[in-house]
Amino acid sequence: DVTGKRWDAAAGGARGFATHFLTRPHRRGGQHHVQHLFVEPALAGGYRVMSYWVSMQWDAEHDTKAIRAMGSYLDTCVQVDGQWRIQEKIIDPWSSASAPFRKETEA
Repeated sequence: DVTGKRWDAAAGGARGFATHFLTRPHRRGGQHHVQHLFVEPALAGGYRVMSYWVSMQWDAEHDTKAIRAMGSYLDTCVQVDGQWRIQEKIIDPWSSASAPFRKETEA
C-alpha cells in the first residue's frame, strides 16, 4: 500500500493490510523492498520500528523497469499472548517535496 493509510485495528489491522495489498489490480510484475533501520522503545510499551521501502514495477511487454513509489513505514509492535504483533502501521509515501533527501547546492 503506497496510499499513506494508517493500518490499525480500526482499519482491519494486519489482515486488512494484507487483503488490500493482495487484491490490488495490476499487481503483477512488481517488487517491494523493505529496509528496517531503527528500532526504539515505544512510550506505551513495545517498540516502534522505522523502515524505508521502494516499490518497483516491471512492464514485460515493453521491457521497462521503474521505481513506482518510495517511502517509509512506522510500525508499533507489541507482545500479545507472548507473540510480537504489529499494533499499528503508518505508511508515509514520499513525493519530491516530502522525501528526506538533501538538495544539492550550487557551487
